[in-house]
Amino acid sequence: MEPLAAFAAISKAIDIAKNLTLLKGPAERNAGLAELQKLLIDAHGVAMSLQNQNASLLDRNQELEQEVVRLKDWSQQRALYALRQIGQGAFAYVAHTAVQSVRDVEKLCPKCFGEDKIGILSTEQEFPDVILQCTNGCRPMKFVHFV
Repeated sequence: MEPLAAFAAISKAIDIAKNLTLLKGPAERNAGLAELQKLLIDAHGVAMSLQNQNASLLDRNQELEQEVVRLKDWSQQRALYALRQIGQGAFAYVAHTAVQSVRDVEKLCPKCFGEDKIGILSTEQEFPDVILQCTNGCRPMKFVHFV
């Protein structure tokens, strides 16, 4: 039942309630009361359904607002980093302000960065090849040496 139908049912229930005193005999009154009760139960069911729908919409709205905040924060975070070559055929995101060797700065996983996540690359091994591992478990990055 749509909201308008619920209002129509309530309006009809009000009319029945007003006319109950005009009904003659207990059978007519009982039939009127039964119809009134059915309309009120139907209207109550619709009201509960609408309330549940409203709660779901409010929850979804809150989720979307949180996502907007997260994306705005990520956009600001993203602006602090640039994709740089850190080894032959190996790239990572490094802070724009980094002036020291790429070996000594925090490096972010390019796969995670592209998915709007932060994955920090940590050095697992440096000899004979450099192996960097992402904190989010991405495939290890392997190359000969830092540039």
